[in-house]
Amino acid sequence: MSRLMGALRPALFSLDPETAHAAAVRAAGLAAPVLARTPGFRVSDPRLRETVWAVDFPNPVGLAAGYDKWGAAIAGWHALGFGFVEVGTVTPGPQEGNPAPRLFRLPDDDALINRMGFNNDGAPATANRLAAAARGGWLRRVPLGVNIGKHKTTTAELAVRDYTAALDRLWPYASYVVMNVSSPNTPGLRELQGASALAGLLDAVIEMNRDKAVMTGQRPRPEGAAEHDRPDQRIHPAHEIQHAAHDKTQPARGCEIARGQKGQRQGDQRRAKGAEERHQDRLAHGPGHIPVAPDLVVP
Repeated sequence: MSRLMGALRPALFSLDPETAHAAAVRAAGLAAPVLARTPGFRVSDPRLRETVWAVDFPNPVGLAAGYDKWGAAIAGWHALGFGFVEVGTVTPGPQEGNPAPRLFRLPDDDALINRMGFNNDGAPATANRLAAAARGGWLRRVPLGVNIGKHKTTTAELAVRDYTAALDRLWPYASYVVMNVSSPNTPGLRELQGASALAGLLDAVIEMNRDKAVMTGQRPRPEGAAEHDRPDQRIHPAHEIQHAAHDKTQPARGCEIARGQKGQRQGDQRRAKGAEERHQDRLAHGPGHIPVAPDLVVP
């Protein structure tokens, strides 16, 4: 795998970062049949398996939300051996995101500055792609997380409408659901981290989740909130949140970083707070770059 990435890196770095990103997602989808027959990508080891919230994870390394925002290459990610895949962030309808350029490389740091702004095709189009993956037999091979958010133009007061609309379309395909209330690239989003706003959002999403479960005869999907810093300190115990996804991205600071570009710093999180942590019965995971296997070991 490292040799393959070494060969591809010059070609990818000759492209604009966002163009390279889109090309990589398309390639993963197109190459899925070949990848699925190629030895060395998938690992089956009982020591890596874990059941969390009644969801079986074959291994702890997953594809974080933000990479395949569209659910466009589910088969490819599965074939590459990821233990789970999280799509999104998905909004109720299509959204272009922030103006380009909005993605900047920091090659010396193995990192990026990202201010994409929830660019995605919307919940209906994403649901159609996930339905196609289900028909192809790929959807339930590993857990699928669905990360949902609000439109850029939706005020905090009306945000519940956006989250429930997205959940309504995507619920049938999700193994678990994450509500994104952390990105600094969407105006007003972090206002939803306040106790009152977050409680109202969680109430609405949990109610829809349980109603869907009753109507379909299935179990409710584990739900959680992706927040910055320490979400478990801000969630009222009555909400019984099983999952808190810590936002390990760091605000970009200093004019010397990526030519003064503002946004989220993402990438090599080994020295940040990207290690998996447990808080009582909640599982918190930190997205980031994992260059070598020892970086997965939690001291």
